Amino acid sequence: MRHFSPLSRPSLLTVLLFALLSLTACEEEVEAPPLAVCTPVLDALSPDEGPVTGGLDVTLTGLWIATDLGERDVKVYLGGQEASVTGVFRSEACNVCDLCTEQVLRCTECERVCRGLESFEDSLTGEVYEPSLCEEWVSFSTPAASAAGSAELMLVNSRGSESGLQFLYTESSGDDDDDAADDDDSADDDDSADDDDSAP
Repeated sequence: MRHFSPLSRPSLLTVLLFALLSLTACEEEVEAPPLAVCTPVLDALSPDEGPVTGGLDVTLTGLWIATDLGERDVKVYLGGQEASVTGVFRSEACNVCDLCTEQVLRCTECERVCRGLESFEDSLTGEVYEPSLCEEWVSFSTPAASAAGSAELMLVNSRGSESGLQFLYTESSGDDDDDAADDDDSADDDDSADDDDSAP
């Protein structure tokens, strides 16, 4: 007759205990609530054109383009080249916008709240917030371009990325800055103090 050691195979009690512990662990695992991550919405560039030499200060306005992390959480690209971000801004009304995205979990509905088109009621406190525009902007300095033409803008932050707006690079216009020493744009340039508009 063969004899089995008590350690040679698990007992029925051990198997049942293991199954019970596994079931308990599954029941205690709580699924995290969904988070509404609203990707950036790009509205406009001001100005939307500038010289190929770059270095122009531009302001981008939109929604969900800036975060509380500031400049280090935003990257802007023009025509595939990274621009230098110089500042970000979010108005106080954006706090209500954020509250909406946390509770409603639908960005399309919250966009009307964020743009100041609808009021919002806090489902936890019952407080009603009157319509107020969430203002956001990102400022940056344009990189130089190899040639004149349109360049697509892309913004990237921790919320996601978005593109679509176009920036127009134009040829440099020389050194015509309307000062007294500038007389190189035409034969009758009257920018100069002693230019009498006569032919050469």
